Amino acid sequence: MKIEKGDRKLAVTRQSAFLLLAGLLVTLTAAGYFKLDTATCVQAFVVYAGALFGKDSAFMWGNAKEHAAAAATPKPDPKAP
Repeated sequence: MKIEKGDRKLAVTRQSAFLLLAGLLVTLTAAGYFKLDTATCVQAFVVYAGALFGKDSAFMWGNAKEHAAAAATPKPDPKAP
């Protein structure tokens, strides 16, 4: 399936939601298996979530720049010879 221009935001949002859920499950599993302190696991998850936020912020910034460049480009006049 080809990702169209308008579907990229939805794809990134779904990917981030899945990665946050997977990260939470890994963190909880590691906490139970290795008998880690809860504060350590919370800190690890916050760092992981912050990294995902940074990734999404970079995507949103690039997407905004792309749309601004597309809006600034003049459209050719269809009636021009």
